[in-house]
Amino acid sequence: MAKLIFENLTEEQLKHIHKAETELSRADVTFDTGSDVRDSKLLNRVWELDWSLKRAEIVDSTQTTD
Repeated sequence: MAKLIFENLTEEQLKHIHKAETELSRADVTFDTGSDVRDSKLLNRVWELDWSLKRAEIVDSTQTTD
């Protein structure tokens, strides 16, 4: 499993991340997303690239094949 965690986002950055999520979904690439909120303040946006990832794959570039 891999996670992309976007922290300390400005409103403008958050708009771009949501737009990226929308565009990926339109391309039929989907995955779970989430956010952590404290005292009504957004702390981060999370993309969970695990079993929920559809139409793409995670490749570990540190592993080599012989």
